[in-house]
Amino acid sequence: MRVLALFLCASLVPACTTDDLGDPAATFGDGKDDAAAPSRKAWLPLEKPETLTISFTDATGGDAKMVYAEFALSGPATVSFDAAGVSLYIYEPDGEDWGYPLARHRSHLTADLDAGTYRLLLRRRDGYATSTDLTTGCDGDGCIVYPAFPVDMPQIVNLKGGPTFVEPRLIAVTFDGDAFRDDVETYLAQIAGSDYWSQTTAEYGVGAATVGAPIHLTGPAPASLDHDGARAWLVAQLDGTHPEWGTADAHAFYVVFFPETTQLDLDGAKGCTGFGGYHDSAVLGDGTAVIYAAMPRCAVFNGFSGLDALTMSVSHELVEGATDPFSSKYAFALPDDDHFAWSIETGGEAGDMCAAVPGANTHVPGISYVVQRTWSNLAAKAGADPCVPHVASEPYVVATPVVDHIKVMGNATTGIVVPVGETRTIEVDLASAGQPSKSFDVRAVDGNTLLGKPANLELTFDRTSGDNGDRLHMTIHTLAADPRGFSTFIIAAQTDATNASLMHGFVTY
Repeated sequence: MRVLALFLCASLVPACTTDDLGDPAATFGDGKDDAAAPSRKAWLPLEKPETLTISFTDATGGDAKMVYAEFALSGPATVSFDAAGVSLYIYEPDGEDWGYPLARHRSHLTADLDAGTYRLLLRRRDGYATSTDLTTGCDGDGCIVYPAFPVDMPQIVNLKGGPTFVEPRLIAVTFDGDAFRDDVETYLAQIAGSDYWSQTTAEYGVGAATVGAPIHLTGPAPASLDHDGARAWLVAQLDGTHPEWGTADAHAFYVVFFPETTQLDLDGAKGCTGFGGYHDSAVLGDGTAVIYAAMPRCAVFNGFSGLDALTMSVSHELVEGATDPFSSKYAFALPDDDHFAWSIETGGEAGDMCAAVPGANTHVPGISYVVQRTWSNLAAKAGADPCVPHVASEPYVVATPVVDHIKVMGNATTGIVVPVGETRTIEVDLASAGQPSKSFDVRAVDGNTLLGKPANLELTFDRTSGDNGDRLHMTIHTLAADPRGFSTFIIAAQTDATNASLMHGFVTY
């Protein structure tokens, strides 16, 4: 059973309090009261008949005369709804407008509908209780909808209006003795001419990539470089006194492959333990801004070894360097405010948002080396796998927590309040982009565990697998308060090693 604080007509017009079967939507416009509008719509997947407890309350917890939910059909179907003491209406919404009801009846409503998205409005009749059981039913080919629930995914935003790298020219920089020299030069050439490049970057305003002449360095590599030191080293190489580097221009993207003898440090994080590479920008003496990626040589990183560990990390930095190139002019660097939790453990750039997803590092058509799939705003908005390209044979699966609007560090976002020592249970909605060959598994972890820190949250499910349209319930028990003032949880849904998703959320106290 699920208690739904749905939508409202708590302080609108007299028509809300009558008991006839007139058209309530014609009276109150779009059906929403700005002063009390709740933060989300309820959604009714009709593939599996179910009974839900409907509470006639508004977003403030006060009584409401009307509530509504939405549902979708993928084809023709007969739908039915039963709720005692309620007048039921079905609408086909037209943008923000409700239009006129397609069907209406007291207590029981059956309607034959075509494919589309619909609103079910429930109006509590005078003298009846402020909650009721709603029983849903569906018969026909259109009952199964993929995904069953709308998937609330982040959008990476360009907060400062920074430019992206419109015409990058990829240049491999290697030191003599590099056993991977031929491979990395071939790799950059394959990426530049691949569908992978356009799939991961084009929607952000990045154009086709080309490949520049590789640079072979004969001198010794630096023993160690911190962030400022690496930038200064590159500027020195491009000062015009090193002919092997050629002439820099605004299209150059230098990918510097340091040997294992060079220790890279990025603001205290060490190469091969804290990161597998990073990208940055540098300004030359003549004012030219160049983009570069600094790649340490890791025996093992993120579960991969040797050349695979390197090429996986390079693809991550290439996409991020193109979509968020300049450290002083952030472009696509962070998720939207409602989904800021996604940036806490992994970062908020296109590569970061998918780096921890099982199966993100893989082979894709046209490239004979391992790459990382990266974040697509377009795919996320469509409810498809946001880590593109989707290469698994199974349809994308996801488990979405139903959360509230809260404040974290004074900023509005989404999450859940669970004081220390207390427990709260929330709904987790399961959806898939098609019919997987089996039920998918669901689990959750405290975000601190990804960083090797103690967990602040104990997370348990009523069951740990399900299918498109199922509702699971996750119980959150706050063990301790994090010094940051919040904790995070991460929910994973997965069918196999290559098909998985992660959803991130905040807990405050």
